Amino acid sequence: MNVTLTGDVTASRIHCESGFLTFDTSQGKYVAGVPSAGDWDCNKALSQWRTVNPTDGQIGLRYKGGGSDQTLLMMSDRGSSMTLKVTGFWEVS
Repeated sequence: MNVTLTGDVTASRIHCESGFLTFDTSQGKYVAGVPSAGDWDCNKALSQWRTVNPTDGQIGLRYKGGGSDQTLLMMSDRGSSMTLKVTGFWEVS
């Protein structure tokens, strides 16, 4: 399954919740599973995102899934982006 949210989605909050990177957006709530390895976990991924995009705002998200090769591309309205491996991506109702 591939999911794309266009770059005009407003992220009111991006945070970690129980190991999941959580996006509260104008189109709903989405979560991505972030695998832990060494010092890498959800909080580290969020910290890296905050380094390239310090404030929430317009974002685009592109999830590409397939077995062990799942990625999430995060793009900001400021032109910054980050790609990370994920264990899944879901819309939460």
